[in-house]
Amino acid sequence: MSSPTFLRIDQQSVSIEQVWRYLQLSGQLQPVLLEILHQYALEQALQTHSLTLSPETFSQSFLDFRLHHQLLDPDGFQTWLRDRGLTPETFLEQFRRNLLIEQLKAQISQPKLQSYFEQNQFLLEQVVLSGIISNTYESIEAISQTIQSGTDFDQIETLDLDLDAEIEHHQFEIRRADLPETLRAAVDAAAIGATIGPLELEDGWWLFRVEGWQPAQLDDELKHQWQAEIFDQWLADTVQTMTVELQVNNNDSSTRSTGYSYPQSTLERSSAEFAHQ
Repeated sequence: MSSPTFLRIDQQSVSIEQVWRYLQLSGQLQPVLLEILHQYALEQALQTHSLTLSPETFSQSFLDFRLHHQLLDPDGFQTWLRDRGLTPETFLEQFRRNLLIEQLKAQISQPKLQSYFEQNQFLLEQVVLSGIISNTYESIEAISQTIQSGTDFDQIETLDLDLDAEIEHHQFEIRRADLPETLRAAVDAAAIGATIGPLELEDGWWLFRVEGWQPAQLDDELKHQWQAEIFDQWLADTVQTMTVELQVNNNDSSTRSTGYSYPQSTLERSSAEFAHQ
C-alpha cells in the first residue's frame, strides 16, 4: 500500500513520505514538527481553560484591527486577504483563535507576574541623571575640574569655558537594568548628588550627576513582555513532556514509527535514525 497523497504538483501525486523526505533534506523538518506540537498544545489548552469571547469584544477587536491596518474599505480588505492566501472565513477563525490565545496567555502568566516583579525589582528601579556629553575627553575633563573647584553642575551650561568641542546637557530617567554596565556600577556606588565621570560610552564622553531614584513600576510594556516570556516558557515546558510518534509509510508497505520526546537533541537523533533506516 502506497503512502497517502499529501498534494498534487503538475498532476503528479506527492505522498506524505515524500513531504517528510523533502523537509528532512531542506533542514525544515524539526521547525515544522515543533510548530505542529506548539499548535497541538495550544489547541488542548484552549479546550481545557475557561475562556470566553463575547460578540461585542470580538466585533470591537476586529474593527480595531481593520482601523489599525487601514482595511476598512471592503475591496481593500479582500485584496489584503487574497495576498495572504486567506479566505474571510479562515481569517475570522484565525482572528478569533488569536484573541483566545491572548486570554490564555494572561491566565497562565498572571500567577507568576508578581514573583517576576519581585525578582527584578532592583533592576527596575529608575535613576534620575543629569548628564553632560562631549565629543572629546579633554573638554569633559576640563568641565570635571571646574565642578571639583566648586562650580555647581547646573551652572556649567551658563559658563563660557572656551572649549573647542561640542557640549550638550541632558536629564533623563532610566531603569537600572538599561544602564550600560560601566555606568551601572558607578551609579550603584554613588550617593545622590555625586558626580560620575569622565566616562566614555558609545556616543561620547560623559559627566553625570545622580539626582535621585524612582521606585520600580510594572508598566504595560514590561507586563506584556513578561507575559510573553512566561507563556513561551509554559509552551516549551508543555511540549517537553509530550511523547510523539512519527509514522511514515515506505515502499515495502511497512510503517516506520519513531518515538521521541521533544528535546532538540532527541529530535535530531530520531530524524537521523529514520533517514538511515
